[in-house]
Amino acid sequence: MEPLVIPGTTAWMPLVVDFVRAVAAEAGLSAEATYRLRLAVDEIVSNIIGHGYVESGHDGLVRLRARVTDDAVEVIIEDDAPVFDPQATPAPGLDLPADERPVGGLGLFLAQHCVDDLRYERRGELNRNILVVRRGDGDRATPPGRILVVGERPDVVEWLRAEGHEVASASALAVALDRCADEPFDVVIYGADVSPLTTATLGDRSDPPGVLVLAESVDAAEGHLIDEGVDWARTPPHPAELRGRVGRLVERRALRARLRRARLQLGGLHRLADDFTHTVLPLGLALSREEDADRLIERIVVEAQTLCNADGGTLYLRHGPALRFALVRNASLGIRLGGLDGAPVPFEPLPLYDQDGTPNTHNVATTAALEGHTINVPDIYAAAHGPYDFSGPRAFDATYGYHTTSCLTVPLAEPSGRLLGALQLVNARDRETGEQVPFGAYLQKVVESMASQAAVALSKQRLTGFRDGMLELAHDLAIGRRILESFQPAQLPAPEGWTLAARMRPARNVGGDLYDAFPCGDRLMVVVADVCDKGVGAAVFMGLLRTLLRAYAETTGGLTATVQHTNRYLVREHGALNMFATLFAATLDPRTGELRYVNAGHGAALRVRRGRVEARFAATGPAVGVIDGAAFRVGHARLAPGDGLLVFTDGVTDARDPDGRAFGVDAAEAAVARPVPDAEALVEALDAALRAHVREAEPFDDVAMMGVVRAADSG
Repeated sequence: MEPLVIPGTTAWMPLVVDFVRAVAAEAGLSAEATYRLRLAVDEIVSNIIGHGYVESGHDGLVRLRARVTDDAVEVIIEDDAPVFDPQATPAPGLDLPADERPVGGLGLFLAQHCVDDLRYERRGELNRNILVVRRGDGDRATPPGRILVVGERPDVVEWLRAEGHEVASASALAVALDRCADEPFDVVIYGADVSPLTTATLGDRSDPPGVLVLAESVDAAEGHLIDEGVDWARTPPHPAELRGRVGRLVERRALRARLRRARLQLGGLHRLADDFTHTVLPLGLALSREEDADRLIERIVVEAQTLCNADGGTLYLRHGPALRFALVRNASLGIRLGGLDGAPVPFEPLPLYDQDGTPNTHNVATTAALEGHTINVPDIYAAAHGPYDFSGPRAFDATYGYHTTSCLTVPLAEPSGRLLGALQLVNARDRETGEQVPFGAYLQKVVESMASQAAVALSKQRLTGFRDGMLELAHDLAIGRRILESFQPAQLPAPEGWTLAARMRPARNVGGDLYDAFPCGDRLMVVVADVCDKGVGAAVFMGLLRTLLRAYAETTGGLTATVQHTNRYLVREHGALNMFATLFAATLDPRTGELRYVNAGHGAALRVRRGRVEARFAATGPAVGVIDGAAFRVGHARLAPGDGLLVFTDGVTDARDPDGRAFGVDAAEAAVARPVPDAEALVEALDAALRAHVREAEPFDDVAMMGVVRAADSG
């Protein structure tokens, strides 16, 4: 059967009806089973379209596909509307008067009870509803049942067995009454020649069998038709009439059984809602307020044990590629490991993945955690040949003289799906008898609800710790930034007839670019440097570089010696860091404008004269911090009155606009190809052009620039 994909609007619903009919025809379902399946599919799809798409203003598709097996027909419905689990819809209050029932929910309630099974799961961004109708009874005109025939009626017995019914015989009414007291029957068939019976006299009053009276006419049967569960058929029986009468009585009893199950489910939902309101929700609030990590994990386990009256509990928390035992408690053995006052947990962590990298699905805790679903094992010893390895619990039992039976493992995950760990409970006990019992569906739902609350609390605590760490880091970074910013001169020197200006913008909180200017004897030393990489590491290296340059400049007094000593120290003391810096260092004689410079692998150093870039100072040596004993040649130039020196880092030329285009050298030179009165105007011309290029794009690299301009009327 080809899948069906329709837009999420009601105009396409007729195609859904045709799809279900085609699936039912292919599977050979009866008219009754087809109707039940169509009603359930129609309700689920209508709910998806009406609430998931139309009311939420969300456009999307509904996908239907079918799977027919020997035992059942499955219709799988998928949509990408907001998350909605039909099984989580509140019950419609069938035990209340019609005018007191809450609005809504009846359609979904009927859908769940029209099919044999309805499952919901969230797969990625999709809702998936799986509706199941079992085959076998659906392709017969008469549903099979257990029939008790009173008296010698071989023709009736033979026909019933040919129709697929399970048939028993009773020679007399007294025998039939005894058998009905001990065995469940759907229908009792007898002749009108016996005393009239009611269904209540034939068995459990809460679930009596139907009664079919065989009579020659309705007048002959009239005295027996005193109960709504009693019907009649003509004798000798006609196959079509007998099929219809028996079928209705069997179906009527099946519907009563279905209604009883629905009422039990409804009672369970009320109990679950009550426990959630009065136990799980307040517990979740209490857990969310807990700030101590050890106290939180202990409370999760203790409260879970209390909810289920479980003898043992273990909380696993993810630690890298494994689940570590955070806390182990066992009431009957008095074991307290981990937590506030427990002994250290001696058990090795459980690896989430095998050595070949495949998920560890042998262990029940790792499987539940990785696959994100609850695993409920009624008896681990009975499941010895199943998919899970229970050698760990069995070894525990052997060591401590214990006997682990039931085991419930629930994953703990953040709403985003991030794995936090798993909660495992063992040996639930009946509160009245104290006997060990399996964890039933109700207890599983309660623990799952509680586990989701615990996961929120654990997530909140993790995020709170992360936030506190980030705040501490931000505080440390702020202090570091202030320290590193202090490495830049608070005020640039201003020799008579000269102006200096600079700009600095790190790509992150702190950066690795450097500009500096300071007296060096009777000259002025000017430095612009660019440390490889960005961030804290580059900023620390920049601070070291500035300190070395200033220290060697003061002690050696020479440009070449300053750069060489700095290079030697960086290579010998910090070469293992693989850090280096490009550097333009120059000494300027303010009286004559003579400029001596070392360009250590630095790209951009320009002389601007009469509104144009007149010279570019090429490299005279490699970057510092790379080669021990590297030679650095000194270049010579002169800044005449009106000339400007502009040096900047490659963060200027590499800066990207929102479309990813680099600023480039040509744009930088064009920006300063104009007469400027002072260094501030020179630097601002370049910086303004750079800002206009970058606009709102994220910083690509640290940016530093420095200008030195000689007044036109000086000298």
